[in-house]
Amino acid sequence: MINIICREGLYDKEFVKKWCVGFDALRRGQANITPQRVADITWIPEKKIIEAARLYGTHKPSHLHTHNGTTYASNVLQTSRAIAILPALTGNLDVNGGNVFAAGNYPPVMTYLSLRQFAQAFA
Repeated sequence: MINIICREGLYDKEFVKKWCVGFDALRRGQANITPQRVADITWIPEKKIIEAARLYGTHKPSHLHTHNGTTYASNVLQTSRAIAILPALTGNLDVNGGNVFAAGNYPPVMTYLSLRQFAQAFA
């Protein structure tokens, strides 16, 4: 998806220029990670990968939400990094309807006290 968003200019140029460090290196680094290469690895049809990238890259606001599925990936760190890059590339970071920072923390931090309060609220 990063490849398509960068190659087709679907990224938020103003947001990237103002907030993103290393964008040129990212563009160079992802150039060989083509939709066909990803399709060969994941068995997801190339057409669907391109469709998903274009859908996410052209609709605002957009939100990406992950949970255990990425936690169990064989390369969880790189998978998480790739997913975290997408909201920044598309300017969907810290905007209503996008991926927002909760109480100044990203990811949100729940303390023991807040968990206890949560449990009491639903008891």
